[in-house]
Amino acid sequence: METSTSLTSWYQFFTEDKSNVTETTMTKPSVNTTGQKPFDFDLMFRVVIVAVGIVGILANGLVLSALVASKQLKKELFNVLFVNQMSFDLYSSFMLVITFFMKIFPVRLTGTLGYWLCVLFYGETIVWFGLNGSMLNMAAITVERYVKIVFAVWYKKHFRPWMVYSVPRL
Repeated sequence: METSTSLTSWYQFFTEDKSNVTETTMTKPSVNTTGQKPFDFDLMFRVVIVAVGIVGILANGLVLSALVASKQLKKELFNVLFVNQMSFDLYSSFMLVITFFMKIFPVRLTGTLGYWLCVLFYGETIVWFGLNGSMLNMAAITVERYVKIVFAVWYKKHFRPWMVYSVPRL
């Protein structure tokens, strides 16, 4: 299995042809007789990802606005973690749309600014900042819920607001 260093994202690893069969052994016409262009699955994949990102922006924006607007929900300290989670997910969805929109309509990047835009957007690094923050926040929610259920007495005695506010926020 050969490796390639020119892959721009994870899905190209799976779409790359790794077969050892040469074109001469395949029975394929040398000229396209139908005049149709082959279907571009990469483009379709990117369009679907942009659509998923737009749905994520709408859904997370709606839930985040409901959490921020509710006076009853503001009273509970635990909701800080949920607002934080929705913020991370909204950021990730927004960056997903920008990143894959740039991949659908590529731009020529040159110089130092071009290098950093390439690393951040074409390399999907900026999306992974939000996704990793979201995973860490989800782990914090899980630990907080576990301690509250399993060690209820200790939780009521020792749990302090600084413990919630110490979780990294966006």
